[in-house]
Amino acid sequence: MQDQYLIHQIMAEGLTLEDATVIALALETDAEIVLSDDAIVRSKALAEGFQVTGTLGMLLRAKNDGFIESVEEKIEIIEAAGFRIHPRLKRQILRTAGEWQRN
Repeated sequence: MQDQYLIHQIMAEGLTLEDATVIALALETDAEIVLSDDAIVRSKALAEGFQVTGTLGMLLRAKNDGFIESVEEKIEIIEAAGFRIHPRLKRQILRTAGEWQRN
């Protein structure tokens, strides 16, 4: 990433250096999608016209593309590492993945 001016412009809008770097890199590389779970980054990326997905969206994509067999298994791993997922969102993701079973 070369454009420090761009990063500072984005930071002037209230983003941290790390968050501004994500957006600047997406702009510099003409990315189509920004991957982030951070609400501020996602909001800015959407405002800049990018598609946005997060960790759970990438897990769904990985399953759909045959890279993983179970979204639920990966969710359990990231939850054990401290990743917080609202129960309603977790159900929605597992339903989308075809893995939700009511007990």
